[in-house]
Amino acid sequence: MTRLEDRAWIPEAEAWMVREKTKPLGMDLETRCQILGTAVDAWAKKEMPRVAAVIAKDLGYAEPMVLEGFRRMVEAHRQAHLREWVQESRGQDQGVSKTGQFDRVVGYVVAGNVPGLSVLALIEGLLSGSAVFLKLPETDQETAPSFLRILEAIDSTMASKVRANYWPGGEREIESVLFPRLDRLFVSGQETTIRELQKTYGEKVEGFGPRYSVAVLEAEPEAGLPSFA
Repeated sequence: MTRLEDRAWIPEAEAWMVREKTKPLGMDLETRCQILGTAVDAWAKKEMPRVAAVIAKDLGYAEPMVLEGFRRMVEAHRQAHLREWVQESRGQDQGVSKTGQFDRVVGYVVAGNVPGLSVLALIEGLLSGSAVFLKLPETDQETAPSFLRILEAIDSTMASKVRANYWPGGEREIESVLFPRLDRLFVSGQETTIRELQKTYGEKVEGFGPRYSVAVLEAEPEAGLPSFA
């Protein structure tokens, strides 16, 4: 986890972006699917329960709810489903080209109300052949690093194509250094934030608006808890 008082990572991240623009991943799509699918399975076995427990404790979420969300994420990103996604996306403007190779760096400002979104962004970016820079949300700085540790053990070259850092949103001193280096920036957040970033960084910014989450409540509240109409 990045310590906010330690700013040494900022020039390191900028230098990484510059290097990655000239270092394509050099793997075909089938190989990417295989590596990422293997990493997803390994993360589910080795890290998923622990990460779910940490997030639930930190945020006051119900651990079974977090774990179920992770299970659904894992199921949707196994090797077979990744191959289907690639086939559907190939040739479209969704990060995967007909040749399967983009030499560029993409960034994601990840929403924080749904645990695990950073892993989805990471997988999408790597499938496209891009290097991936993640701005982690304050509420989930555990999932992406845990996944990257698994990926590093499986394929260090692919893992080196990802950086994940956190800073409070709106810190222009940081964003003015890093965001211009990106070829594309995907942002989840309030419309005002997206418009401001688009005004500053132009067409490279693609906004998706807020991410919404849904919780399922039992019909009868637990004893002692208030009931709301």
